[in-house]
Amino acid sequence: MNTGSKFQSNPSVPKPPFRDRRGHGGTLKTGLAQAVSSIVDVRQDAGIDSENLMVLEMAGAELAPDVDLLQSKLKLSIVEEIQRTDGTIKFVVQFVSKEDIDRFERERALWEEDYPDNSDVLTYAQRRDLFACIEKIRPLAPEDRTGKRLLKAIAEGSLPDGLFLVDIDVWYNGNAASKTETTWTIKKALGTGDSILLGDLFVLPNLLLGRAKVNQFTLEVLRKLDLVAIVDFPIGSLSIEQCELYSTDFVPKMDDTLDDTAPLACVVDSGVFTGNPLQSTLIVADEDFDLTEDTSSDLNGHGTGVAGIVAYGNFHEFDKANRVFKPLVRICNGKVMHNEHTIMGDDTAYTSDKRPEQLVKEAIEYFHRAKDVASLTSHREIVIAFTMAADKWLGHRYWTNFHGNLILLLS
Repeated sequence: MNTGSKFQSNPSVPKPPFRDRRGHGGTLKTGLAQAVSSIVDVRQDAGIDSENLMVLEMAGAELAPDVDLLQSKLKLSIVEEIQRTDGTIKFVVQFVSKEDIDRFERERALWEEDYPDNSDVLTYAQRRDLFACIEKIRPLAPEDRTGKRLLKAIAEGSLPDGLFLVDIDVWYNGNAASKTETTWTIKKALGTGDSILLGDLFVLPNLLLGRAKVNQFTLEVLRKLDLVAIVDFPIGSLSIEQCELYSTDFVPKMDDTLDDTAPLACVVDSGVFTGNPLQSTLIVADEDFDLTEDTSSDLNGHGTGVAGIVAYGNFHEFDKANRVFKPLVRICNGKVMHNEHTIMGDDTAYTSDKRPEQLVKEAIEYFHRAKDVASLTSHREIVIAFTMAADKWLGHRYWTNFHGNLILLLS
């Protein structure tokens, strides 16, 4: 028997690309050095003398670099992973300190020289495969950090004069100790004038969310600052929808068979009008998180309409002959918006001193403590933040256990 035989290797398994170590090593060295230099220059121009928590972009080859090695051995954090259209992956990475960047550079230099031995950080094989799979290193550009609403205003030359509000999402590596330094850096970037950070930064798993009062100069500082993921105008008012459930001569009947075991849905919107005959018996809890109108009732109509859709489903499919409506769920009312009078009529609006994501988080936590409820949100721009918050505060098991009762509506 031939004991020396081996299985044939699988030719379809992706392998690290072959590299000219001198040429590609020099490209990576230049990319890293230029990225660090540009970040330091921007920070110094803003009066920030810290070289900690630097953020840059690392593009992968056809075979992506080993994330575990990057994070465990080279001590950098992957704050975002982006699948590109060509199938490759790029990472937004954050180095905690300049020493971590220097460690990365030393390993890169050993790879370029094809150093045959293990270092105190990587083995030869780990180093060989890791750097071969890194295609490019660069700093992120201001356009990468600019949201669609703000980008449009810049292109049209319609930025407001004087001070105006922006939302800022800041990269966060999950280390609570870095939040204080990040907050200090943002405040330093805004200067000592009238531009200020409004309140505390709100924590999500890989982002810190905040709102700032800026002028055109301090806006540009934020757009150039490596720590900033996105800066944009706050979410605008929601367009008014026709929320009348029936005309004045339409008298509905309810076939309400729901009991205390019936599913619960939390409508996070402009409130719910409890006097509506189709909803008055369905509301089991309500709370005002907006605090502008001193009531949890709906003074706009949008939330009441959303609650009707949630409770009854398709209003075109009911017992038309007998005008009978059958509710599907009970309602918890979480008010996060208020009515605002504009020249175009009444509109829904968020309070200016808190991010919508923070209000949604407060509603999730409040009703989760009070009731085992599934929550839904009223605006498609905060769905991502909502689901991230729910994953963090309610946990994966909650979503599994209550999946059958979960209603998520994008209105």
